[in-house]
Amino acid sequence: MKKMLAASVITALCLSTGCMSDRGMTAEQYQALNTKIDNLTETVNQNRAVNSNSGTDSALAEAAEKLHQDHQALLKRIKDLNDTNEKLVAQMNKDNTDGSTNAAAKDGKGKTSGEQEKDVVYNAKDTVTATVDDKVIVGAAEWVVLDDFKIAINGRIDTGAATTSINAVNIEEFERDGKKWVRFDLPDSQGNPHKIEAKFVGYETIVQSSMQDASAKSTRPYINIKISIGNISKYAILNLTNRSHMTYPVLVGREFLKDYAVVDVGRKYIHKKPKADVYIDINKKYERVDNDYSKVKK
Repeated sequence: MKKMLAASVITALCLSTGCMSDRGMTAEQYQALNTKIDNLTETVNQNRAVNSNSGTDSALAEAAEKLHQDHQALLKRIKDLNDTNEKLVAQMNKDNTDGSTNAAAKDGKGKTSGEQEKDVVYNAKDTVTATVDDKVIVGAAEWVVLDDFKIAINGRIDTGAATTSINAVNIEEFERDGKKWVRFDLPDSQGNPHKIEAKFVGYETIVQSSMQDASAKSTRPYINIKISIGNISKYAILNLTNRSHMTYPVLVGREFLKDYAVVDVGRKYIHKKPKADVYIDINKKYERVDNDYSKVKK
């Protein structure tokens, strides 16, 4: 009888842990799991009482105590996950509501969701929206600024890529102060080259999933420059490759985002258009402005 009771406790724990997920759970799932754990608590307590009254061996008593402690820890873990999930959903709902309100208030007219999205593309809030983990939310596409060159480029956010890639042609290696550097041209939408010079980091061989031949590889030089997305500004390793056939001149990989940002794939350009001297805009072609930032078009 005691062995059957212990087995039922273990089975209940397995069923409970199977319900856990990093994606959170619905209120109904959480309540059902709460009820299941309450029943488990009663079963464990009864088992402990039986063991105590019958003078069972210490090994079984210790096992029952361990099960009791485990399911208490499980209950706390589930509660924490559910609380975190609710906070995240509430924050994202608030952000989406704020974005829709800003678009509707622009001209006071009723608009479709597509028209609203066009209105808020370059008019996002100045303040940075953060998750419960204090990480910046970025959209599926954002303005990427090459800080030292005051060039702003449309960039695609891709967590499937490890490093960040930038469109580069006429790549040339040279030496400066005894160290290796790289210069290359960054073409704008009209094909005009913008000369970039940066410190050389090394080479890396990449096998792209799009290549038909799995043995086909490309070797790319890497540079280290400072880039910004929203108010995330830090040095990043970029690989140089010809992306002229791609929609976005820059692809931002997870190494730049790691520990700093999370991606909301349902939104684009969450952060407002930055200040720059040159804009390489896939939607408006090439735009150059005066150094007087008051003339920058929003």
